[in-house]
Amino acid sequence: MRSIFGLYWHTWKQRFDDRRRGNHGRGSISVWRGNPDAPGNVRAQHLTTLDIEWHLFAPQHSIGGGVVVGDGDGEDGVTISMRVPWFGVYVSAERVVPRWLRSRMRNTGQKYPSARELAVSWHNGAVWWKLWCDLHESGSHVPIWDARSHWRSPVWHVVDWLFGRLTSHVEHVETHTATLHLPEGDYPVTVEITWRVRQRSRLAGSRRMTTTASVISETGIPIPGKGESAYDCDDDAYYQIGTPAETVDDALVFALQKIRERREEYGGRDWRPERAGTL
Repeated sequence: MRSIFGLYWHTWKQRFDDRRRGNHGRGSISVWRGNPDAPGNVRAQHLTTLDIEWHLFAPQHSIGGGVVVGDGDGEDGVTISMRVPWFGVYVSAERVVPRWLRSRMRNTGQKYPSARELAVSWHNGAVWWKLWCDLHESGSHVPIWDARSHWRSPVWHVVDWLFGRLTSHVEHVETHTATLHLPEGDYPVTVEITWRVRQRSRLAGSRRMTTTASVISETGIPIPGKGESAYDCDDDAYYQIGTPAETVDDALVFALQKIRERREEYGGRDWRPERAGTL
């Protein structure tokens, strides 16, 4: 605990080693009037807590920034965020929103105030605004003067406006019969290969064709339950497995790999189903 002019504070910092998230860390500083660690000191007053979190050299989910007022444990905090390509920072402070402002942050018919957000961001080819709207609630039949109104969260789909909406349709479907060979037996399956076309109406050369394959089993291919909840402790089964494959053989290889990984992860390397396939 450090002090100056009767103000006491302590800090902490944490760094994360996940290289996929770049330089990621966070820190905090709590400020008190009076020493909260002094024996019998009941007059120490917690003034505020400042937090900062940063993501450096890591892709961001959007570009933009904003401010949230009235969040935190005491519903009296402020959070400011900024995100640009490969960098994001979030700074928050507690106990900084005055009571007179909190009293004006109640929605119609509500007893307690709710947090507000003022922000603008760009992602998924669109500009997204938050115009002093409710942080947690939104409704389509709420007047605009209510913070829950969806009119306070407008979206402009810029890419669609310029080049037309992205449309998708199935061009062709082929169906093949095949067999999956597993240690306990063989399972007859159907492999459905789908060609799908995606394009934008006002963008020349935007036509793209993708191919996917689904492995379908009418009887189901047994797999162990995850056991994470009461409802998934019993054995389960795959009835359809989607794959990015373009051929029947590649789809079968992908499906077999997925089945083996699921069995080994939740049942162990020697797991076998009680109901085996056709031997």
